[in-house]
Amino acid sequence: MKRLYFYTFFTIFLNFYANGQALPITEVFNYVIGTNLGGQGGWVNQNTGDEVLVQTGNLSYSGLLLSTGNSVSFAGGGIDPQLPFNAQSGNTVYASFIFRVTDLSTLTDPNGGYFAGFGQTATVFGGTVWLRTAGTQFNIGINKATSLTENTWLPTNFDTGTDIFVVIAYDLAIGEARIWINPAPGDLEAVSPPTPDGTANLNTTRSSLNRFFLRQDSATETPSIVFDELRIGTDWATVTPKDPTFSLEDKFKDRFVVFPNPATNGFVNITSGSQAPKDIHVYDVLGKLLIKQTISGSRLNIQNLKAGVYILKVAQDGRSETKKLVIR
Repeated sequence: MKRLYFYTFFTIFLNFYANGQALPITEVFNYVIGTNLGGQGGWVNQNTGDEVLVQTGNLSYSGLLLSTGNSVSFAGGGIDPQLPFNAQSGNTVYASFIFRVTDLSTLTDPNGGYFAGFGQTATVFGGTVWLRTAGTQFNIGINKATSLTENTWLPTNFDTGTDIFVVIAYDLAIGEARIWINPAPGDLEAVSPPTPDGTANLNTTRSSLNRFFLRQDSATETPSIVFDELRIGTDWATVTPKDPTFSLEDKFKDRFVVFPNPATNGFVNITSGSQAPKDIHVYDVLGKLLIKQTISGSRLNIQNLKAGVYILKVAQDGRSETKKLVIR
């Protein structure tokens, strides 16, 4: 009888670590403050060195379901916790999280490094999220795997201390990684996802995914990061639950309004519900950056642009949105 009990327990143990948790998963890091993340809630440590630690406090994103529990922090090189889940193949796997870079001083490698993503095994990754410095700021990239030369870097730069809501997806049917940065509150919990901010199609396709990981790459590739509110699932709505108390009026306040559009007199107004400065990027249809400017008001001078169609990217308070701008 004892052998039977032992065999049953051992089988359950092996199945858990072979197959992981069933999706969807919501991880709010509700563990003892100051403890190592590895070994808690299904997390398994890889490598050695500095630990990823549970800390008090939460990160937040307007319109997203209110944060609960705690958060975790890490920096530099060290242990890489991984959260196994039931193996997925032939479908699309989504994950969302909020993160904040608190110190960029250690991120000195010009290629940057990746700090989170999906895994096919403990060492084979896909849908990796990258960071690199951009002057005193940083920007974000998505990679189908881990090759330095195959990142898709997004144009918006962010300041340290900014809470950033990220959604990533890996489409196992076609082999494509996608990323959304600060999706509009009106797109949260939608049946279909909005257009991604970036996609990555290069490199070897992963045939399946069975884990999410956090990575402390090295002393020069991983800045100081606070990480919170991890969700993993197989559809957009599951990983972007909206706050039921967030009003429709608030949603419209958070969206950028561009007018006149089409523009005909050499300027365009960009308004929102916030009075904070706006970081503006204007690209032509081939992706060439034509205007990079921070405005404190609402008016953007476009006198030097010829008639045509352009891509306007606006970022404010850690939130960004892309719009089509027509000039006649």
